[in-house]
Amino acid sequence: MKIYVHKHTVRYHEVDRMGIVHHGNYIKFLEDARIEYFKFVGISYKALEDSGIFLPVRKLDIEYLRPIQYDDTVEIETKIERISPVRIVFSYEVWNQERDTLHAKAGVMLAFVDKNGKVIKHEIDLGA
Repeated sequence: MKIYVHKHTVRYHEVDRMGIVHHGNYIKFLEDARIEYFKFVGISYKALEDSGIFLPVRKLDIEYLRPIQYDDTVEIETKIERISPVRIVFSYEVWNQERDTLHAKAGVMLAFVDKNGKVIKHEIDLGA
């Protein structure tokens, strides 16, 4: 499986009053990493949607291990765990390489659907 590493430096608006990343922002980090993974393997997410193929999240699981703080740079390791004609499952690890610490693990299941939300079969080569 190909692994894509997406770097992100935590911005002030992503933290709470304690200077720690709000848990809801992890979802945005994962989404950014996933979109960049598609680019990494040569697929335009926008082109998929323009062709009538959408990938809504069906399942999301995040295990928060250590807090991430304002101005930390994290690396989100993204890879495909499973792919079928109707779904893709991504896994993620969120690392602070400077401290050699794992901050979170996550998994996201996406389904192939049409513009009406009906599950469709689609063969896609994501470099898995």
